[in-house]
Amino acid sequence: MARLNHFIRRTRGGFVSVSIVILLGAWPARAWPAESDSDRLDNLRTDIKTAQKNQSKNKQQQTHIRQQVVELETDIDQLSQTVSKLHRQKHLQAQQIDQLNITLTEQKERLAEHQQLLAHLARRAYLNGQQEYLKLLINQQDPADIQRMLSYYRYLQLAHVSEIDELEAAIAALLQTQQQLTEL
Repeated sequence: MARLNHFIRRTRGGFVSVSIVILLGAWPARAWPAESDSDRLDNLRTDIKTAQKNQSKNKQQQTHIRQQVVELETDIDQLSQTVSKLHRQKHLQAQQIDQLNITLTEQKERLAEHQQLLAHLARRAYLNGQQEYLKLLINQQDPADIQRMLSYYRYLQLAHVSEIDELEAAIAALLQTQQQLTEL
């Protein structure tokens, strides 16, 4: 405005200068290129409010992201514990399988021994047959000898029955061990 007043004083014809002043006075305030201080202040306030809103949104997002990170870390810890537990279980199962394989091998060896002994006893019984027992009764030797021989035959018969029972128990144990191995 000061420049305009200065321009009016310097011009010779007052008419031109007055008409310029009138034209400039009728010019809308928004058309002026320079911004007033109140407009700048309003713009700054708007910018500050926008920045505060953005900052609030960013804080909310950061809080949400932190919560997600904590949840993910918890999930990772749980998965790590589960993996460790599974490794321990796998190791224990491997040990059980090894022990059962050892037991199975021992049982097979005992079963083979029982089968050999039973086969030997069956051969002896077949070769001797009932002839020895009949000869003993027919010959009617000394009753003490007969009693002793009958006790001997009873003992052999009990040994055969005992060996058969042990063989059956060995077979049952072998089957149970094989079942346990198939379950693992």
